[in-house]
Amino acid sequence: MLDELVDTCNQHKLPPAWRKLLWQWREGATAVDWLTLPAADLSKLLNLSWPELTVAIRAYLYGLRPAAPATGAVISPLGECLIRYHDIEARLQQQGIQWREKADKTTTHLLLGAAPIQLPVLKNRPYIFIGERELLKWLDRVEGRYLAMDPPAEKLETLRRLLAGGERQKILLALQIVKGGGMPDELLSDWQNVIINCTDPGLRFELENVVFPYLPAIEKLDL
Repeated sequence: MLDELVDTCNQHKLPPAWRKLLWQWREGATAVDWLTLPAADLSKLLNLSWPELTVAIRAYLYGLRPAAPATGAVISPLGECLIRYHDIEARLQQQGIQWREKADKTTTHLLLGAAPIQLPVLKNRPYIFIGERELLKWLDRVEGRYLAMDPPAEKLETLRRLLAGGERQKILLALQIVKGGGMPDELLSDWQNVIINCTDPGLRFELENVVFPYLPAIEKLDL
């Protein structure tokens, strides 16, 4: 394991100062404190083509201060987010939450997208990190979107039939249903199969905008 870690550090040209934390992580330590790294270094780690590591760091950041947004919160995106900003801003405003495209001193929550090039200074700043999936699922619940709450079995079966044939119009209809009703976790694997088999660029674009943000980080890596 040590040889593998050294090879990986050399491959990515990681400085020696990081290797202690990486070794702790590779040994399975559950209390690796990634915030001992400067924000700039943590940004670099999050941008490595090392899926296991980036997923682990994201899980750590999300678990630091797990708290749902509340009235008065200010959310800023960090990195390339898949959700459409104008859509999410309107939904957040309905909950008394502000959307700010650039983090500043009023920001309470950082929405962690892909390739977060530069994290803000984190020391002594009680940011709450949240993922796109977590934010969307929270919004679906507080808005009472029925497919995200306790979806009727017959509705799930209807959606499965729409997705099963791979027909463009039926998939677009299913997309419209989940846009209004929320995304049920029970159908995520069905949506993944649709994405994997999709060869239509326009349809793929719609799928990426609507479905991708709901997928767990580790599952996005395979699509």
